[in-house]
Amino acid sequence: MKAVALFLGLSILFFTFCGTRADETNILATISVNPGSYERSDTPLSISLDDITSVNEENLRLYELIENELVFQAVQFSFGEERFLHWLLDGQTEPGKTRIFELRKESALKVSKNISVKREEDAYVILSGDIPVLQYNSGIVYPPEGYDTIYRRSGFIHPLFAPNGAVLTNIQPEDHMHHYGIWNPWTKTTFRGEEIDFWNLAKGEGRVRFGGVASVNQGPLFGSLQVLHEHVAWPDSPGEMIAMNELKEIRVFNRNENTFLIDIKSRLSPVEKLILEEYRYGGFVLRATDYWTSENSDFFTSEGLDRDHADGERARWCIVFGDTPEGEAGILMMGHPSNYNHPEPLRTWGSDATGGRGDHFINFSPTRNTQWILDSDRNYMLRYRILVFDGEMDTIEAERIWNDFSHPPVITVEE
Repeated sequence: MKAVALFLGLSILFFTFCGTRADETNILATISVNPGSYERSDTPLSISLDDITSVNEENLRLYELIENELVFQAVQFSFGEERFLHWLLDGQTEPGKTRIFELRKESALKVSKNISVKREEDAYVILSGDIPVLQYNSGIVYPPEGYDTIYRRSGFIHPLFAPNGAVLTNIQPEDHMHHYGIWNPWTKTTFRGEEIDFWNLAKGEGRVRFGGVASVNQGPLFGSLQVLHEHVAWPDSPGEMIAMNELKEIRVFNRNENTFLIDIKSRLSPVEKLILEEYRYGGFVLRATDYWTSENSDFFTSEGLDRDHADGERARWCIVFGDTPEGEAGILMMGHPSNYNHPEPLRTWGSDATGGRGDHFINFSPTRNTQWILDSDRNYMLRYRILVFDGEMDTIEAERIWNDFSHPPVITVEE
């Protein structure tokens, strides 16, 4: 396993206060945020700083202009090929109501991090305050005693927690030992003229493994972990080679106490031409807690389909929810319009799955009804958003949250 440098992305944190509008000589930019025709609620926002100013982040503050008063905003920065400024369009914003912000050159004030990333021996835990949201497993997790070690796996999310503390994912279930919480292998592929299955580990044709940490960022608005995944053909053989590298980012946003908002973004970079063949499952997957069965849980999609009618159908989003020992909870899963073959077809299990128990398996499968050819001279992006919630959620709320993801507010900058 190769070592990849670990660094903490700089986060600049701010107190919130109000003040009158005074000296305007230090205004670097006026930023208008138009929600469009959608109602917004605590919507994450971001813009490229490189398009605005070269001023160091430690000398930047953001204010919202409300009735000629300046209201200080908590912000956070991230760094990649560009510098980005992140903040929250907090509270409720009605359709068509433009909100105005000012970016100013002023010294920053630091406060504590709301979302943190805790490094453990074989995992990274992202927390909201003191409450765990999810665990990303960087170390190899072996199957239970008595099962072939070929089912081992690294590079997956489990547990995913509800705000009430319930665990909503499952790994290594007896019916499918190769299922790992939230993970994303491809099933039927062609590489160098041979079929490679990265999903069914027992075949020994391929696997996906953790390759290192690229970055960690934590602060008042989000905590994120960026990791490398290696899609390995012919593992544990003399011919083993990496067929595709994947840069995956897991980002948890700071929201109200009853929800966790999580973005999962994958940049796929094949080493050589890789064909993701048409197949009924493969891609972005959730194996839900075995506490949920057909007796105490339910499922529906953006197209109004239940679990017995959703398999093979397209969906912009879907919801699984039910009882837990800690109370009702659920997961809203969303695909982004920029994804290949959007709205993506689903692979789901019906209410009679797993011998009649009705366990939940949910897969956004972009290659379910078509192949996807990945060339080595290009990068490919897949984006998903998950909202984990306590209680229940209706279609109206799910649509509002998906619109935030798929049709973000329009941001205009005047320098």
